[in-house]
Amino acid sequence: MFRRFTQWNGLRWTGMILLVVMGIGTQRGPGRDSALHYTLIDGVSAATPPGMSVVGVVRSDYEQLTDPAPADAELTEAQVEDMVRLAVDQTGGFGWQIPQDAEWVVIKVNIVEIIESGSGVITDARMVKALIKLVHETVPNARISIVEGPAEWTPPQTDGANLPQGIERVDGFEVAGYRQMLSDPDLADIDLDIIDLNFSEYGEVSVPDGGYAQDDWKLPLAILENDFLISAPVLKIHEVSMTSAMKNFIGVFPGLVYGWPKMAGYPRGSSNKGIPHSGEIIDETITDVVAMAEPDFALVDVIMSMERAKTGKYGGVQKRMNTIMASADIVAADAIGALLMGLNPADVEHITLGA
Repeated sequence: MFRRFTQWNGLRWTGMILLVVMGIGTQRGPGRDSALHYTLIDGVSAATPPGMSVVGVVRSDYEQLTDPAPADAELTEAQVEDMVRLAVDQTGGFGWQIPQDAEWVVIKVNIVEIIESGSGVITDARMVKALIKLVHETVPNARISIVEGPAEWTPPQTDGANLPQGIERVDGFEVAGYRQMLSDPDLADIDLDIIDLNFSEYGEVSVPDGGYAQDDWKLPLAILENDFLISAPVLKIHEVSMTSAMKNFIGVFPGLVYGWPKMAGYPRGSSNKGIPHSGEIIDETITDVVAMAEPDFALVDVIMSMERAKTGKYGGVQKRMNTIMASADIVAADAIGALLMGLNPADVEHITLGA
C-alpha cells in the first residue's frame, strides 16, 4: 500500500465516475484484436450518461493484452504501448476527442529532477512515445510538442547569475529520454518538438470567475494557444498529499517570471513574485492553473510510482504498479489515482476544489 489509507467519505462530485478496469478489478472484456473489442468500446460510450466521466485503467497482467506480463515485471516498450492504446480506447478513443482540424497538440510531462525514465520520479518516456504515435495517427498533420518547465534544473547555456544555489544546469530532457525522440526513426514522420516552458513566450491570463490563490497569472502560450492539451504525469505521493494529472501543471509556470524553484521569483531581487506554494495554499494554486490551462485529457504513468515522497532525494520509495490510466476528465483521473494509492480523494484538497 501507499502512505496511508482512509475510507471513502462521501465526496460530493459535480458528476459521477465510471471506472473501466482492465486487469485490476474483476471485469473482463474481449481482446483488442477481436471484432467484439469495438463493440465493447462503443458500449462503454453508449452506456455513459451525460455528466459521467470515464476513467480507463489497464494493468500489465490483463489477459487480453497482446503480451500480458505480471504486475511486478519489467515491461517492454511494446507492452507499454499496448497498455496505452487500450487505456485510451476505454475513454472512447482520440477520434472523437481531438479535433480533426487540430494543428497543435501539447503534452505536458513531469521531469521534476534529473533522472532516467522508469525511475518512478519522472514520466516514463515509453508511455509518452506511445502517446505521440497515437496522437499522430489521429491528427497526422498536427504539430506535437513535449513541454515542461522544470524547477530543479535548467539547460547548460542558462546564465547562472540569477539562479539560486543548487539549481543544476543540464539537459534534463536528454537524461529523461525525451530529446532522443526527435531522432527516433519510429517517430520520423511526425512534426515533433520539445519546449522548455521556463523560457517560452507567455501571456497574462485570469482565472475564470476568480482564483482561489490569486486572480491573474502569467502562463506560456504553448499552454494557452494549443488545440488539444494532455497532462502526462507520473502518479506519486507528495508532501502535501499526491501529485498526478492536476499537480503536473505546477510545472507550466515560466521560470523567467516565477523563478527556480517556482516560488522564488525571477530575477532575484526583482518585483516578480513566485507562485504561492506553501502547504496552506498549494492546492488552491493547482486548481487555479488547471482552470486556466483547461486540459483536455490525462494519460497517467502508473508503471513505477513513488510512495512516501515524490523523489528518492526526499525519502521516496519506488512502488511498481505496471498500470496506465486515462481520462478526458483530469479531476476524475486524480480521484481514481488517489484510490489506487490508498488515499481518500476527499482528503486531497485540489481534487475537491477541482470537483
